[in-house]
Amino acid sequence: MPPNTFTTWDNLSRTFLNKYFSPGKMAKFKMDITNFSQLDGELLYEVWESFRDLFQKYPYHGLPDSLIVQNFYNDLSFSTKMTIDAATGGVLMAKSPQKTQSLIKEMAVNNYQ
Repeated sequence: MPPNTFTTWDNLSRTFLNKYFSPGKMAKFKMDITNFSQLDGELLYEVWESFRDLFQKYPYHGLPDSLIVQNFYNDLSFSTKMTIDAATGGVLMAKSPQKTQSLIKEMAVNNYQ
């Protein structure tokens, strides 16, 4: 780009994202995130790692944290949900998205060990 093409950070970041994360690619990543589900036999730490990998591929997804946490939880197997609910006293979704992610991450680490 010629010098002084970008005068604001917003303009630069938007141009960068459009070049490397096209609208079609963005839609695919958003669909991958919202359609994510636990595979048969997949343990909590495995499903958590798979889910986190999606966000490393596309950190600029623009989805709200509350929707991300809700989608993750809703697409877990019944037994994994039961384990999480039992460990959190059945109030996981009543917590903030950040607290919910922190609890799931902690449980995944414990599950791995």
